[in-house]
Amino acid sequence: MSSAAAASPAPATVASSQTGGSCRAPDLSVFAQQVLTCPQRAALVRDCPALLLYVYQYVVACLTAGRRPCDPLQGTYREDSLCALLGVADTEALYQHIFAATDEPARPPAARGQEAATAEELWGTLRRALELLWQPSAYLEDGTAGPPPDLRFLYEVNGKVRFHFPDTTVYGRGIPLTATSLQNALEESGRQLRCVLSCALAGSAEGLRGAAALCQMVQASRLTPPLRAGSRPDGAEADLVTPEGIHFCMLSPQRQWWVLLSAALDRVVDVAQAAAVSRPLLWQLLAVLALLDTTQYVFHFPSRGEDAAANQLISRLTEVGLVYLIKREDRKCVVLSPHLRHALDWHSTAPLCAASLIAAPGSGAADGPVRMRREDTDTIITETNFRLYAYSANEGLLQIVGQFAEREEAVAQSALVAFRVTRDSFARALRKGISAAQVLTFLSLKAHPSMRQRYGAEPHAGARWAAADGPGAPTELAVPQSFCDQLLTWEREFSRVVFQKHLVLLRNLSGEQQAFVADYLTHMGEAAAVVHAEAGMLVVQAACYQRLLAPYIAAG
Repeated sequence: MSSAAAASPAPATVASSQTGGSCRAPDLSVFAQQVLTCPQRAALVRDCPALLLYVYQYVVACLTAGRRPCDPLQGTYREDSLCALLGVADTEALYQHIFAATDEPARPPAARGQEAATAEELWGTLRRALELLWQPSAYLEDGTAGPPPDLRFLYEVNGKVRFHFPDTTVYGRGIPLTATSLQNALEESGRQLRCVLSCALAGSAEGLRGAAALCQMVQASRLTPPLRAGSRPDGAEADLVTPEGIHFCMLSPQRQWWVLLSAALDRVVDVAQAAAVSRPLLWQLLAVLALLDTTQYVFHFPSRGEDAAANQLISRLTEVGLVYLIKREDRKCVVLSPHLRHALDWHSTAPLCAASLIAAPGSGAADGPVRMRREDTDTIITETNFRLYAYSANEGLLQIVGQFAEREEAVAQSALVAFRVTRDSFARALRKGISAAQVLTFLSLKAHPSMRQRYGAEPHAGARWAAADGPGAPTELAVPQSFCDQLLTWEREFSRVVFQKHLVLLRNLSGEQQAFVADYLTHMGEAAAVVHAEAGMLVVQAACYQRLLAPYIAAG
């Protein structure tokens, strides 16, 4: 690009019109959304049947929910063979495409045309993957198990089987998983998430000094500010709580795990630049991990010489607590936390629910009944008079509520704390980077069962604002309508102009240059890095600019 494109690293001011327009309903999965935005998606699913199965599951989930899958490339010049899969009208049409007459003789590509041949190849790959996935284990007449099906095809990426031991003969299986290993993986996941949450609320990464890699990932995601040499001696840095950190604490657990998973992927790309590990390749490896039967088996941890990309991915996932490494039979093995699948999917999976039934050591489960968790624990009641009642003794949750509400009183000998949302308290929240959509989404996620019963089934006008929070946000708010309307009114009053930091302004771009930059970021899987665009100007995230654009753009 020419030097006409000037980069201004100063914080860019983005004026957002928050009072008009329509918000598209959020997709079910952030992971699926990123994969489907990639221009090379057809080649990715062709080389990785596990990723194609994931897209298929996403399509089925959308159709079952009564909505059409979102296809970002539909109607553009980047349309590909995957558009046919994403454009089906219902499940009946989907299965007709997949299991169309397979006994017809295959025509040569010249007779079908290149596009038709590619589409038929896609449907054939999906049909083969589903047949292998649904194929039951064979049993002999005497009741003993026969030879298992050859599932090698499902776990291949670019023709190479991933995460299996070199001497494996039965693909899809590894060394049997013990309950102790699964429990340790869950405890490690919970410990890491609690540590990140506490650091984000404290506005300091001091608690992560013993975990340098996790500390760097948390700071790169701006969940905490960078450690400073001249920090205050008492370590109190609550005034440095970042908007990203508060937003992270207000997300659902699924979205919190996705943020940490995304930070791990960014870390892999940064560390393994010399090894040419791309983000699309990491998506393929994640799809293979999601397909493995990690509720019964542990799998191979490849060395850097065997598989550099897989080695880097597992190492970074271990640092955020989504993978637990063990040594079994003198082999390094991978125990996947159920939270990994939870981060990739749009619902709580069966492994995660089953894992929650495992009794913790010392709980007395073997000797007597296990203490049950109350249904209203860590929940909030929102009243029309702007009072909030938090049924919780969790100081972290109470601190989050205190970011946008004033604490009034606590009921003695009871885990009940009263708050009130005022104009001033909400204005302080807006100055911290908290939006009305985030507050409404948080109160809906933490809503008391009585609130869900009363308001959860009634779609609100504010639901479309909550949709701006992204995939995973509830589209129906369990809060009073008057409360929702007032928060949106206050936000429009205080947020006519939004100041957002850590952005880079690209000015004086020609139409061709602007299109080239946008296409390049989309090609690299960073389409979301474009915060604002208009004629001759782009506003992109500073981290993405430094990593991908700075080497090619002359500042001036």
